[in-house]
Amino acid sequence: MWLPQPACPPELDDSLGPWAGESCRGGFDFTLLFEEAVLAVPLQSLLLLLLPTCTVRLARSDVKVIASTLRYLKAVSLGELAPLLCTCYTWLTY
Repeated sequence: MWLPQPACPPELDDSLGPWAGESCRGGFDFTLLFEEAVLAVPLQSLLLLLLPTCTVRLARSDVKVIASTLRYLKAVSLGELAPLLCTCYTWLTY
């Protein structure tokens, strides 16, 4: 069985160069390593650096919601639903 050769070799995504090449994916594409190293990691690092200050500020603020007995059910439901949604998203995109 004949399989078509990809226009871009898979090894290209392991290079740091921001441009994948003229024949790859329409000529305008970032490599996966570049996307993770330059676009994702700095933003996630900034979020992790700001997280403690936001947490402390929220912990010191006044409570604005009345506690109810359903809060545990809501927390468990959200804890079960979030991984399920992430799994569904992964299945649909890959």
